[in-house]
Amino acid sequence: MSPSSPMTPKPGGRLAGRDGFTLIEVLVAFLVLAATMIALQKAVSTSVQMSARVDERMRAQHVAESLMTAPLGAGAIGEQSGTLDGLRWTIALRRLDLPFPTAVAMDGTRPKYRPVRVLIAVSLPSGGALRVEVVRLLRETST
Repeated sequence: MSPSSPMTPKPGGRLAGRDGFTLIEVLVAFLVLAATMIALQKAVSTSVQMSARVDERMRAQHVAESLMTAPLGAGAIGEQSGTLDGLRWTIALRRLDLPFPTAVAMDGTRPKYRPVRVLIAVSLPSGGALRVEVVRLLRETST
């Protein structure tokens, strides 16, 4: 073969006049592309799942805040449950007995409010629950 022939081997084993990719190079490129796409798909999937969980917890937090700020009735001690924004909730109010039950105000009158433990649980659709515990003052009924 003459040096100007289109079939003259070049360094690296390629033939002159045959520029392009070999089958092995194309397969390796597809393999790298496939691995990258799989990793990207997993990252997007995880991101979508985490976003849904954050949204769910924010809804549950909104429900809990709504229950925490709701006015308490005079005879509210006990437990109630219901559904708000598609989430099931339970609220329990329990007397909080302090070590000074016979407290009196400076003018000699008994306090009109009593501390109450408020326990709130909001069930999450994905399982589990958001639990909140606060202390609020409950107006005592006059007896």
